Amino acid sequence: MRVNRRAFCLYTGGQSLCLINSIPAGVAPVMIIANKKSAFLAGILVVPWIFHGGTAVVAFQSKMVIKGYTQPKVTIHVAFAQPGKIVSLLVDEGAEVERGTCLAVLESSGLVASLKIAKARASDDSPLMAARGEIDALEQRLDDLSELVESGGASNQEVRRVATELEVARAKLQGAKADQEVRQLEVERIEEEVNQRRLTSPIAGFVTQIFRRAGEYVPATEPEVLEVVQLHPLKIRFFVPSNAASALTPSSAIELWLPQKMKAPAGSITSVSPVIDPVSDTVEVWVEIPNAEQEFQAGLMCELLLPSIDPTSVQMGKRQETKNE
Repeated sequence: MRVNRRAFCLYTGGQSLCLINSIPAGVAPVMIIANKKSAFLAGILVVPWIFHGGTAVVAFQSKMVIKGYTQPKVTIHVAFAQPGKIVSLLVDEGAEVERGTCLAVLESSGLVASLKIAKARASDDSPLMAARGEIDALEQRLDDLSELVESGGASNQEVRRVATELEVARAKLQGAKADQEVRQLEVERIEEEVNQRRLTSPIAGFVTQIFRRAGEYVPATEPEVLEVVQLHPLKIRFFVPSNAASALTPSSAIELWLPQKMKAPAGSITSVSPVIDPVSDTVEVWVEIPNAEQEFQAGLMCELLLPSIDPTSVQMGKRQETKNE
């Protein structure tokens, strides 16, 4: 068992008090001691502050405290899909953005000109009108010839020739429609390329870092421009001793404490790792706390309060030795 010889818990009046920077509501220290000697002089029972695999395990009023830090729910390095020169950066560090907010724009004057040309071609329906007009004329001629054949005014050969011309005209109409669709697809392709030169936020959150400014070139090998984080909800990772973690599930009720804010936020367990770290004998537990009003920042210390465990039963990542002789 590894202990910190400089930090101790105090037991006074039948309750345990801990020497740490902050104390949860309802627990008040009665004396600050520097070492065992001063504690004995004061007549106070002192026990070591046990470190469980590097995780501070401290008991106050039958509570075990596991420390962690708030983190963004999502952190994204937003990047362009293609290289180019940034002509406009529309946000700065600390800016709050919604999903779909435009963050930056690459130079795209050449694509804009190409888009105008493509739209003009796509809007030209003269080939379709010509093909339809030719079909109408041939259909009318074929009807007239069919009537003349009965009276001997036209030959069957002439009827067959016009019928063939009609089939060719109908094929030309289909080709004109296909060409029209291709021109419309070309418009959509260029529009997509233009959109790819506009960088939008994939989430609602805050801009925390900017890697490139307006006027800089974004290479294909390093396309990241800025970082956006989602702070609602916040997530926290705790490393809980394995014997305490065995009782935790995503439906377990938990107590949390934010010392820097002096608040006890609501929170819930999102996952409990099925794997125990054999070195520290701890289990990774993820917790989320709602933060719709952006009341809490990422990076705050958070304490998870669990029912205390018997220090003598804590496994320290090593096989316990046999009974002392």
